[in-house]
Amino acid sequence: MSFGVSTWAEPNGVRTTPFTPKLGSSTSSTWAVPGRIDERLAIFRKAHGSDHDDVATALNNLAYILHRKGDLASAEPLFREALAIYRRKLGEEHPDVATGAGNLGRVLQGKGDLAGAESLFRQALAVRRRALGEDHSDVAYSMYDLAVVRLDAGDPEEAERLLRDALAIQDRRLPPRDSERGRVLAALGRCLLETGRRGDAEPPLREGLSILADKQPGHLLRFEAASLAGAALAGRGALAEAESLMVRGYEGLAGAPSAPPLRRAQARNRIVAFGPAAGPHTPGGSV
Repeated sequence: MSFGVSTWAEPNGVRTTPFTPKLGSSTSSTWAVPGRIDERLAIFRKAHGSDHDDVATALNNLAYILHRKGDLASAEPLFREALAIYRRKLGEEHPDVATGAGNLGRVLQGKGDLAGAESLFRQALAVRRRALGEDHSDVAYSMYDLAVVRLDAGDPEEAERLLRDALAIQDRRLPPRDSERGRVLAALGRCLLETGRRGDAEPPLREGLSILADKQPGHLLRFEAASLAGAALAGRGALAEAESLMVRGYEGLAGAPSAPPLRRAQARNRIVAFGPAAGPHTPGGSV
């Protein structure tokens, strides 16, 4: 059995299952029923039972909608239930279980539960390595997830190793301008900034920002990349361009309902630390 969980990502980084029921099916007519999301889900449960693949698909997709709106409290139980169904129906070693674990991990990360998120990301990475092999683009995606949570936890060294490994896989497996590669480049730039290598951070940040601006212009990670690129430029005294990038990045994150509060605060702090009014950044400041 397969739930058809796809490998594409949406604005939060949440991976969803495309839900495209056949016209005329009971699922299609159910999806068209107006009303609240939880009412639609109740109809799915009544029609199929609580352990059906369509229910897991609906849970995953509805949780994604809530996550995108910034409603993490409502998204979390839906992702948890979807993951539990995947595990029961497919077993622990199926790639769809890794996808479900990653989705739930991003919600926990957004809520500040870094330990819970890290545990799920490590599970997802281990499953994908065993199921897909070491050189698969989804393995690189799980490496990225784990690297970002390690960065948030204050471990840029492990994060950098994971990101460089992920980038090596992507360079072999994905087009150069793929959006997932843009995310990894931006995160690698953040790693380098947080370890004081601002000159080294600028090239991956510029490339990552260029890719994300082209492929996902409204994505919150595009705005974070702009903020980070501004910090790198300010560190070498290019204050006018740095201010423009940091302000645009902060405004984009402030206007994104799904942007975690931590990301908004970091972008704001970069303006304070690096902005023209503050002068060049001094060692030890926040990025």
